[in-house]
Amino acid sequence: FNLFGEGLRRLVQDVGLSFNRLFNRYTFATIILLLVGLRWVENNTGSTVFLRQQAETFQMDRVTTHFDTLTAPALQARAIGTSGLDDAADYIAAQFEQHGLQPAGKKGTYFFDVKRDFVSLTETPRLITNGEALIYREDFAEIPLNLLNLNHAPKTGELSIILAGDQVFGNAGFTGRNFSPIITELDLTDKAVLLLNNGGFLPDVPRQGTFYLTNNSNNLTKRDSLSAYSPQAPSYIPLQGSPFFFVSEIGAQKLLAPTGYTLAQLVAQEEALPPDEIDVIDTGVTVQSSMLGQINQKIPARHVIGYWPGLDENLDDNLIVVLAQYDGLGLDADGQLYPDANKTAGSISVMLEILQSWREANYQPKKTFIFVAYVGEGFDNRQQPSRTPDVERFISAKFGFAASFTPEA
Repeated sequence: FNLFGEGLRRLVQDVGLSFNRLFNRYTFATIILLLVGLRWVENNTGSTVFLRQQAETFQMDRVTTHFDTLTAPALQARAIGTSGLDDAADYIAAQFEQHGLQPAGKKGTYFFDVKRDFVSLTETPRLITNGEALIYREDFAEIPLNLLNLNHAPKTGELSIILAGDQVFGNAGFTGRNFSPIITELDLTDKAVLLLNNGGFLPDVPRQGTFYLTNNSNNLTKRDSLSAYSPQAPSYIPLQGSPFFFVSEIGAQKLLAPTGYTLAQLVAQEEALPPDEIDVIDTGVTVQSSMLGQINQKIPARHVIGYWPGLDENLDDNLIVVLAQYDGLGLDADGQLYPDANKTAGSISVMLEILQSWREANYQPKKTFIFVAYVGEGFDNRQQPSRTPDVERFISAKFGFAASFTPEA
């Protein structure tokens, strides 16, 4: 006799006998009530209730109002060096204060003053071959190097195509890379060089232009800050100002059209090269290129920083950092907005609406939040350019913050 087995058998038998009666009379209604109750608990406790309340208070019309304010023509696309950037910083600081954020900038303010260096183009870059001008932002575009990429007069040279196998590197160049002697010994003084491989870096040897084939259309349409930095700026300009350009496949075909070579032919020829070998093709075709601009240094700008103290004494020294860039690239040399010029205004507008919706939802954070509307264009004066926001520097703007808080996210 198995007590467990016999007991289970009788339980199943007894319950089974009454199961149909219970289900038919009570169970269906009970299950419905239980599910409704569980759903009510889920929607009215924990983080779910906060998220629901925030969704109810988040208003897109207010986002639109912020966006329209920050993109108004009077703000000059929030470019560094314009009064419009200052007006945008003042507007954001006023919104921080209105929504209850405490100042986390310098000297008890919402502001962290910085000085930025950058290059502004004074003319649309040009690339001309055999009398045909390539189309800027379609056939070619400048490469946003971390070093100065600018010239004071157009550069002219013979188009030279460098095909390279996998290289065994030897001597060092100013870029911090090592180069094969077969590369460093080339005389490119009168050449404008076309490279089919994006990784085909060249050393600091004089030449009249460097053009990299790219299959990524974003390299042609996206506009990044242009660096004013060089190791001995302003007396030294790398490569005597010969431009660095990305060139699309169509742009490369236009460069190659008068040479008798096709892009497919050259790609196949390069792929067949053994390691540490190069093939230099002098085409006899003249190429002219120019990238004219102005070096701007020590231009004042302001990050805007506020914080929301956490309420849990065991967690309030943990810091959640919320970042959004608010400045823009301004206008190009033709007076037109750069592509994606207003994207940063959208990010800031959403940040401001999140703040307001949190307040209206009576959100009480356990951890401390710091909100940073930062200047992302240009680079810190005479510093090695970095395109990544320096979170630790933002936190240290307010005296004692860096020692008191631990960034968590």
